[in-house]
Amino acid sequence: MEFRVKAVVRGTVCVAALVAALTGCGGDGGTSALGADGKVAPVALTAEQIRAALPTETSLGDIFSGDEAVVAQGQEAREFCAEESGTACEGLVAAGHQELAVRGSSDDGKLEFTLVSFDSPAAAAVVMKGLADEERSDGDAPEPVRVEAGADETDAFASSSRVTHVYLRVGGVVAYVRAIETELGNVNRAAVHQVERIKNGA
Repeated sequence: MEFRVKAVVRGTVCVAALVAALTGCGGDGGTSALGADGKVAPVALTAEQIRAALPTETSLGDIFSGDEAVVAQGQEAREFCAEESGTACEGLVAAGHQELAVRGSSDDGKLEFTLVSFDSPAAAAVVMKGLADEERSDGDAPEPVRVEAGADETDAFASSSRVTHVYLRVGGVVAYVRAIETELGNVNRAAVHQVERIKNGA
């Protein structure tokens, strides 16, 4: 499976199914730097921690299905990061990607999650800005949207009527959530869920 952020997808997400699956996945969306178990959010995640922090079929609900998460480090991760962000990706530790589709849907509806870990929050902030800027320059003028997921930084926008992009930074970890034709409330729940898994160190 190719390791990447951008994917060409068609179809729509089953909104009713997403509501059922995502409701209850997230917390209160607060801004605390602590995970649910009271641990301080890690500055960086290792490759194995990234694999564990990516959402899964089980964590989001049985209506989703997907292949095993792809995790990379070293040159492969750096090349991916540099290509997608237009930055040098200094301090990169590891990266991972997971795609989940609504089970049994003929519309190919998907939620995509990407994590990139760095050795400092400053390095992560540079790449988060680069990733968002690259996406904004690719296609129609984006429309800002409001997402509150408890991250240190958030940048969210819709690039079209079909796709919502959410960039989040938690310490030294950058998260990207890509949703296709999904109501904003469900996008927010997915983002909260991802932030909580990062903060817990999974």
